[in-house]
Amino acid sequence: FDTNAFVELSSNPFNEIFDKVVQLLGALRQKGLIRKWQYEQMMPDRTKCELAHLYFNPKTHK
Repeated sequence: FDTNAFVELSSNPFNEIFDKVVQLLGALRQKGLIRKWQYEQMMPDRTKCELAHLYFNPKTHK
């Protein structure tokens, strides 16, 4: 049934999210707000990242 509670995505947002994280980390590093080791530790690896998945059964107790 349709409750409009969820929206199906027409495209995968992974690349956009990944690029935003990289840009933010670069800006923080450039402004000196994080140290080099912090930048390197927080920098995501595109080959090891994936979007999180959420699976559940709503109201299974009823």
